Amino acid sequence: MQHRMEQLMSLCYTLDVSEAAVAEAFHPNAPEPANVGLARLLYARQIQRLHTKQTIKTQALDDEDAW
Repeated sequence: MQHRMEQLMSLCYTLDVSEAAVAEAFHPNAPEPANVGLARLLYARQIQRLHTKQTIKTQALDDEDAW
């Protein structure tokens, strides 16, 4: 976090972590250290993604060029 903050924020954006939630985690008055808060956000987002993948099934494409 100290050396590559832009890369960290880019990763959060790629993983679709709420910008407002990240700002809360980094706030000086946050209830826990920023690294712990950010880890919780990333973990929660990955759990959410897993749940979505398990509950929403996509159909296979028939055409090789379709995507």
